[in-house]
Amino acid sequence: MERQKDPTQKHSRDTALTTSYVRAFSVLYYFLDTEKASRMLFPPSHYCNTPGCTNTNTLRDKAGPLKAVLYTLSDGACTTFSTHLSCPSCRARYYPNYVVRDGTRTYYDQIPSAVQVAEHQYVERAVLNLFTNLLLISWTSATNGAHVYNETLSQPEKRPDHPDWMDISFKLHPEHVWDGFLLISLLEQGGTIL
Repeated sequence: MERQKDPTQKHSRDTALTTSYVRAFSVLYYFLDTEKASRMLFPPSHYCNTPGCTNTNTLRDKAGPLKAVLYTLSDGACTTFSTHLSCPSCRARYYPNYVVRDGTRTYYDQIPSAVQVAEHQYVERAVLNLFTNLLLISWTSATNGAHVYNETLSQPEKRPDHPDWMDISFKLHPEHVWDGFLLISLLEQGGTIL
């Protein structure tokens, strides 16, 4: 006799939720519902593409979405969430901009729309193009480029006052300008392993 499955129990590997998922997604839903975080950053693929890897299942997200700041031209410094996925077979870790295999960071072939410049900071490509032009045409320093962004484009009135975001800095720093400028320049020259 074949055992019947209980329809109230869903044990799919793609839909299993852990306590950390519930906590992370409750914060995520709050911000999406209140339009405080309208953007999500994901790796471009949800399947492992490591040569020789036998995993054909979707990749796993163990940490849940992570809070981040996205610096944009049109909306200023925005709240966003980033996620990274991992392959249980080959241990590759997929991030929105790159994959880490055996300790080597490899950027994806396609230049991302937002470049990660710090652990919780991403800069939109249009902002990096602005910084590139400021650096090359008017000889603006990275410090002054960051200052111009913070004073004229960051839109501080849009920053959330929710306690979950109090530990995240929305201020763009000169190091972010330099890191973004160098990364986008190298990626535009066709490099993927930097």
